[in-house]
Amino acid sequence: MDFPRIQNEATVSRGRYIRLEKTFRSPLVYRKLQALTASLASRSLSYSTRPMTHLPAELCAKIAQEIRRWDSRLAEEKALANLSVVSKTWRPEALRALWSKVVIDDEDTGKAEPRGTTRLVSLIVNKGYATHIRDLSIDLDMESWPEDERYRERSFPIQSKIINILYTAVNVQRISIRSTNSKGQRILSHLYHCRFPLLRELKMRLSFADWDEKIGCSRSFPGGLDRFLFNHPGLVELEFNVMNDNEFADEPIRLPSHTPLAANILPNLTRFIGGVEEAKFLRPCASLKEVVLVVNIDSHMCYESPEFLNDFEHIKGPLLNVRSLEFRAVEGLYIDLEEVETIDSCFPNLETLTGIDLDPWLVDALLLKKRTLLQVLHKLKEYTYHGVENEGTPPHRKIRRVEKAMAKLPRIFPHLEYASRCVAHGPRRRPVCPPSRLYFQFDGNGSIISREERGTVISAPETESD
Repeated sequence: MDFPRIQNEATVSRGRYIRLEKTFRSPLVYRKLQALTASLASRSLSYSTRPMTHLPAELCAKIAQEIRRWDSRLAEEKALANLSVVSKTWRPEALRALWSKVVIDDEDTGKAEPRGTTRLVSLIVNKGYATHIRDLSIDLDMESWPEDERYRERSFPIQSKIINILYTAVNVQRISIRSTNSKGQRILSHLYHCRFPLLRELKMRLSFADWDEKIGCSRSFPGGLDRFLFNHPGLVELEFNVMNDNEFADEPIRLPSHTPLAANILPNLTRFIGGVEEAKFLRPCASLKEVVLVVNIDSHMCYESPEFLNDFEHIKGPLLNVRSLEFRAVEGLYIDLEEVETIDSCFPNLETLTGIDLDPWLVDALLLKKRTLLQVLHKLKEYTYHGVENEGTPPHRKIRRVEKAMAKLPRIFPHLEYASRCVAHGPRRRPVCPPSRLYFQFDGNGSIISREERGTVISAPETESD
């Protein structure tokens, strides 16, 4: 960046110019701003032909917005905070970008402002910055965090300040809420009454204690979350996980699915991430294309076939427009023929299935030539599994049998084009085994055309007959 040209054209004072130069002098900031300036120069921006007395507000806004897209939260905030004191032209654009992304947590407690501490909450409320917020993340554990003396008000605690931000952040487009140890119930109850006309993404990771009637699901969700979802039809992405705070729990928190508003929520949702229990809120709609089911999110809980089948019965399917289904589990999740048929009944038009391993019983069934198998998921084109096996995980005893079974997958998935299984063995697995990587590419007749990872096509080697 040509600092003398900026100095002459902007005609800023020497002191303000020095602050601007110090901001851009950092190697990381300098490289990013140099690339940004070159990019902006190539675009058709309307400038006056008269000598400029300062940089155009349009250019300042674009630079500030680009800085906010960096992948370093500290670097973003430091650069924008410095730019906000350069001049009257820079200040509103830098502050608008600075407060467009707000994270209220306890991870950063340094002296630099603004940070994810209680002082950030007080600054937003006192200065009225909530209307600038586009991306808001809140850790509900912050409701009881001790405030600095200079911001402390007995009649206006930090919990009330967070609630104030929720009611005044009317331009927010993305919200992320998380809690542990059943915290933040009062904040959640107020969130359910808020309306965000521009909200497109919602992420909620909540913790409840099933033994506490005052916190139980029956009081937290009916008339609350379902009404919030009903009032925000513009949501396109929803990530929703409810965890059981009881470490001795043997089942997940159960959520109500039959509420008066349940049939009319999430009409424009395109992507869902959450547990099978949370998927009760899903309803058939033309926009929903991708579903990610988080299974066994608490590692101390066991999730077996009977629970799998029972939970899938509560999904209001069939979800005809879903094309991609992914399972995420702490350790390997296995499916047999019955589970595959259940998936087919809920998601009959899947094209991609990810994150679920073949059960040993399914391997045996695929290798039996005389057994007739029901064909399901007729539009499935890709099956992939990447996992880790530790001690206690029911591994396949002979990987060669799994390899032969995968070659027979077109017996149940008639239009399968690609299948892969990559398994690494964790540190708790004994004996230690090398990673297993299997790749198959099939033609329209179910014959193998390649044993290489997708992207390369090599003639398939001859396989042994069963």
